[in-house]
Formats: sequence, C-alpha cells, structure tokens
Amino acid sequence: MLLISVLAAVVAIVTRWDDVFFGGRTVPRELICRGDIITLTSQLNTYRMKVGSLPTTEQGLEVLRKYRYPNDTLKDPWGHDFVYKNPGDHNRGGFDLYSKGPDGIDSDDDIRNW
Repeated sequence: MLLISVLAAVVAIVTRWDDVFFGGRTVPRELICRGDIITLTSQLNTYRMKVGSLPTTEQGLEVLRKYRYPNDTLKDPWGHDFVYKNPGDHNRGGFDLYSKGPDGIDSDDDIRNW
C-alpha cells in the first residue's frame, strides 16, 4: 500500500511539473531522445570503466542490457533502435550513438552524440 501511495505521489508531482514547465504539453520526443542518448553514453562510459573497453559494434547496446541495465529500453521514443558504432565514424577514438529520428532513416532529423 505504501508503494502505491509513493507511486501516486510521484505521478502527481511529474504531472504538475509538466503543467508548470511545459504548459500542460507533453515533453517533445526530441528532448526525451537527447536525454536517452546522454543516459546511454553514461552507461557506456561506466561499462568501459568496469570492463576495460567499450562494446564493439557487433556487440552493440544489447551488451548493456545483459551486463547491467536490464530494464532500460534501447529504442528511441519513436520505437526505432538506437544506432551504435565503435569505433565511431564521427567520434574518432570513441563511439557514435544516434537516433534516426521520427522518420527512421538517416536524414537531417537524426539526433546524435556528435
């Protein structure tokens, strides 16, 4: 019962926060996607510190789910898989991580970590 009460309070606070800061509108998917990329980048860096290297492109982000983050989604807000490349084409010595955006294809609306 306590857990349900706490969850209800969190939902009420988040709903009120959304009303105050976004005028009752939902948070744009692009903003959520940028936050997801920041979160995944942090998780990849933590993985690198613990394991000693980043996952390969072949291992992909799925290694995060198997290794430490089983509840995180690896899809962008439009339901597409995030693209991960190591080594990166744009971040030499690092990795590229991006969403193909709402259209699901490589285009100008992609949201990237570079």
